Amino acid sequence: MNRSPLSGAAIGVFCVGASEYLIAGLAPSIATGLRTTVAQASGLITVYAAVVAVAGPLLTLAVSRVERRSLLIGLLAAFGAANLLAAVSTGMTEMMVGRIVAAATHCPIVAMALVIASRHDDATRQGRAMARISVALNLATAVGVPLALAINTLTSWRMAFVLLALAAGVAVAHVVRCPPDQPATTARAEIRALLRPRVLVAIATTFLATIGGYATYTFIAPILTDETGFARDDLWLLLLLFGLGSLAGSVLGGRLADFHLDRGLRIGLVVLALTTLLFGLSLHSKVFTAILLFVLGAAFFLIVPALNARIVVGTADLAPTLATSVNVAAYNLSIMVASGVARLAVEGGIGLQGLVLLSALSPIAAIALTAVGTNRSAPVPAER
Repeated sequence: MNRSPLSGAAIGVFCVGASEYLIAGLAPSIATGLRTTVAQASGLITVYAAVVAVAGPLLTLAVSRVERRSLLIGLLAAFGAANLLAAVSTGMTEMMVGRIVAAATHCPIVAMALVIASRHDDATRQGRAMARISVALNLATAVGVPLALAINTLTSWRMAFVLLALAAGVAVAHVVRCPPDQPATTARAEIRALLRPRVLVAIATTFLATIGGYATYTFIAPILTDETGFARDDLWLLLLLFGLGSLAGSVLGGRLADFHLDRGLRIGLVVLALTTLLFGLSLHSKVFTAILLFVLGAAFFLIVPALNARIVVGTADLAPTLATSVNVAAYNLSIMVASGVARLAVEGGIGLQGLVLLSALSPIAAIALTAVGTNRSAPVPAER
């Protein structure tokens, strides 16, 4: 396979990744432009995550028989149109429709990108293939979101959505040059692959392994200002450190997964648990907190290539797209649950430092779950 589909898929993943997070920074400007409240504008984040978690896998299953290249082009085009609708919206109704359509395409685009990446490399480099897509998502957060904020300052929040639509068009231009693919799956094959015990355990591991990290990140701003004493003006630099760490972690995590998939994941989970504990215990030192924030970003994304590769490898003989899509949904579900649990924990009196220390239990619990998945027998090839 040439690099065109992989390039197009990576650009598409960057687009949906940036689309998911940019509302957080643009909410005040959107609220002003659409004559609504900041709370209602911020609610678009929850709606987007909920649609990704629920509608994404269902859409993936519904279009399982569609030829892969045409499907990816159609999804990217729908995503672009949804962002154009958001850009020209005059009220919350149009904005909400645009966000729902964009969110519905999120899971299938990321899932297909992961499958394309896995087929681009041989079986011994699956971790590094997954890391390419993880890096695209990291860049969306580390670069895409700050860029959207800069665009909002220089022009308007509407231009950020226009540029997302244009970027989706660039992705389409890459994919359209590729030769057509034959439909590789059926709905029955996709469901059978998803229901394999090892695959279900792997998806549950993804949810459990990431919920603690997202819980900490939900309150990262008050943690750094209230607990450590950083000024609010320092937050952008500190979050950039986390973003740079996540890039390094994705690359290293790909190599770790290729070293040994299950063992590499367990090593990554141990590193994440220890780093989270150290981060929580060092919050009263600005120097150690800044250093560990970079390390925490690296540790959290160290496990992502292995979490994705376990799904692709476990379903490659049958039909990987639905299972991969559900795994992507598991990430978004963990964001939703982590946000709520973290808020309840902090309001219940555990404190911000206690929340970070409690978050270390998430990767520890996931380690036990990886042992269950490893002990399951390897999947037996089945007819499509």
